[in-house]
Amino acid sequence: MTRNLQEAVKVCLGSGLI
Repeated sequence: MTRNLQEAVKVCLGSGLI
């Protein structure tokens, strides 16, 4: 479940950066 969370965080960060 750690990988899933990390991936979700990366997507959130990418969306926030844009």
